[in-house]
Amino acid sequence: MLFLTALIGGFLVFNEAQAQTPPAPAKILVVYFSRTGNTAEVAKQIHASVDSDLFRIEMEEPYPGDYEAT
Repeated sequence: MLFLTALIGGFLVFNEAQAQTPPAPAKILVVYFSRTGNTAEVAKQIHASVDSDLFRIEMEEPYPGDYEAT
């Protein structure tokens, strides 16, 4: 028997047969971009508290050292 699952507007839609089987625990990914390191520290704290994977977004060409030049 085929059961269709769809993600619609951020809500997972499933049929009644699937509701009888508990879903697998969701995997969490914390993704961050931090120029000064402040956001990195917050992301690391969230990562540690929710048992997630952590991914840093890095620029292909770094910002200049002078913040005003950015």
